[in-house]
Amino acid sequence: MDFMKRFLYRRGVNVLLSGLVMLALLGFLAGCKTPPNADDESDIPWNAPQPWEGSPMIPGLNER
Repeated sequence: MDFMKRFLYRRGVNVLLSGLVMLALLGFLAGCKTPPNADDESDIPWNAPQPWEGSPMIPGLNER
């Protein structure tokens, strides 16, 4: 009888832990952001350099 109690207790703990892991996984999946609509995108890439972002010419670099 003692063996049966230990078996049922372990099984209950395993079921509880498995349920908690499943709930955590579902929570992570439900928290993911959905991709933006194609209407929100522009034709210009977001990382295109602006004209004022260029580095100035270093003096004497081209005079070799």
